[in-house]
Amino acid sequence: VAARRSTGSDLRRDSAQPVSTIRAAFDLLASQSRYGGTSHLKRILVIGGYGTFGARISELLGKAKDIEVLVGGRSLEKAKVFCRSRADLNMTAVHIDRDKDFEAILHKVQPWLVVDAAGPFQEASYHVARACMSAGSHYLDIADGRSFVERFSDLDVEARAA
Repeated sequence: VAARRSTGSDLRRDSAQPVSTIRAAFDLLASQSRYGGTSHLKRILVIGGYGTFGARISELLGKAKDIEVLVGGRSLEKAKVFCRSRADLNMTAVHIDRDKDFEAILHKVQPWLVVDAAGPFQEASYHVARACMSAGSHYLDIADGRSFVERFSDLDVEARAA
C-alpha cells in the first residue's frame, strides 16, 4: 500500500476514517496467525491496556471470540482489577513494562500483535517496535507525537528483514 505524505491541509479532525482504512484493520485481524490457523486464538498484548485509551482497545478486542487479550501495564494489580471488572471478556492481566526487559517478556508471551497504548510518544524511541520485529510480532501504536510518526519509516529496512 502506497502512502502519501500529508501536508496537514488535507486532514479534517472532525471527519470519520474512510471505510477502506477500517476494512484493512479487520482484514489484519482475520489473517492467518503464525501460531496456528484462522480458528486459533490470536494473542494480542495491549501495553497500557487498562489506561484511558488502552482500556477501550482491550474491551473492544476482548469481545472477539478468536482473540486472547493480554492487558499489560506496570501495575499488575490495576490490570487484574480491570480484567475482573470485565470478566465476560477474554482478557488476562500481565505485568509488563516496556522500559524494563520488554524484549525478553515479549519472547516469553509471544503475542501475535502488540498494541502500544501507553504513550507519551513525543520523546519515545522505537525499542518497542524493534522488540516486536525481533519476536516476530506485529506492532501497532496510537502515537500522537508528530516526529515519532514521521520518523517511523526509518524502520522500514529493519522490518522487511525481520
